[in-house]
Amino acid sequence: RGILTGTALVFALGLVDDFLKPNGLGFKTKFVFQIAAALGLLYFDIRIQFLRPEYLAAAMTVLWVVGITNATNIIDIMDGLCASQAAIAAGAFLLIALPSEDVYVNVTAAALAGASLGFLPYNLSTRLRIFLGDSGALVMGFVLAALALGTRYSAVNPLGVYVPLLILAIPIYDTLFVMILRVLKGRSPFLGSKDHFALRMETLGLSRPQILMLTVFISVLLSLCAFVVTQVSLGWAVAIYAVVALETLMLSVRLARVVMH
Repeated sequence: RGILTGTALVFALGLVDDFLKPNGLGFKTKFVFQIAAALGLLYFDIRIQFLRPEYLAAAMTVLWVVGITNATNIIDIMDGLCASQAAIAAGAFLLIALPSEDVYVNVTAAALAGASLGFLPYNLSTRLRIFLGDSGALVMGFVLAALALGTRYSAVNPLGVYVPLLILAIPIYDTLFVMILRVLKGRSPFLGSKDHFALRMETLGLSRPQILMLTVFISVLLSLCAFVVTQVSLGWAVAIYAVVALETLMLSVRLARVVMH
């Protein structure tokens, strides 16, 4: 009920924003409704479980839900990019949660993965072209944020609780990457600009299909790393996180040097 209620609210928000394009709703208005949707999850006890005291866990839950909801929307800048990431992430949450009795995670993850995969052919087709819009991308982000809160990751080692950061690494990375660059340039991090990682890769000479396939490959690889982290000892988990962090840093340095016009 918490996911359905929140999804309905986020969908309505995105739909209004789509109808008001090109200007759309302001980011402050969006935040208000997204926070309300996140509070709905808290009401039904869908929250971060490993933090104490409870008010800190509640605050971080709201921050997580609003952040991932917008991060998924932010990467919706190229045909197939957002939906493919949603399908892979939902599949990863399903893979990790499936052995458990986390029924809402299993059912919702399967539904989102199926919906995303069903949407992709129409999004990528030149003849049957349809787009997610904010109403679609925000819903995907909200559901993924809720899925991440619904299962256990730390049965083998305590670092498993950070597995959702690997599964949702690409939208999280792009959001943080563009926000940091905008702040360094003296711009508002909440106002859009053409400085996303995918657009920088396009400037480097990659075609959009190549960028899509590359991001799909990276996302699948990171999701497999996430699954492995939930199964291995603490030392191996630390090693996996360290390698991912180092590769991310190297990629960021390279992309930040790309001159965007």
